[in-house]
Amino acid sequence: FTVNSSEKYKQDIKLFEGSALQIISRADIYHYRLRDDVLNGIDKIKTGLVIGEGYNTPEQLIDGGGISQYEMSSLSFKAIQELDNNQKGHTHDIESLKLQNQYLIQKLNHLESLIGEQN
Repeated sequence: FTVNSSEKYKQDIKLFEGSALQIISRADIYHYRLRDDVLNGIDKIKTGLVIGEGYNTPEQLIDGGGISQYEMSSLSFKAIQELDNNQKGHTHDIESLKLQNQYLIQKLNHLESLIGEQN
């Protein structure tokens, strides 16, 4: 399934500035059975979004009575980018803390050796 994504098919193109993670986090995922399946004797529980009053399904994903898979994939793609950036920031913080910890251990060892010399 390919979606025409060439700029020649689009207009009013702007960079997405929001948080896809925030949008996804507000959505609720449900277990359900399809009515047609039940009528046909199929007892299969499905998992997904539900459109209707009282269900938390992001407006960005709703296309009539269905869910736009292209929108869902795009938001998921953006959320992965956000998570990757968060992870890179955490990795940097961890490396910095490791260096600080190593420095403090060396300083503590030095101070302990000075105390030992005085005793």
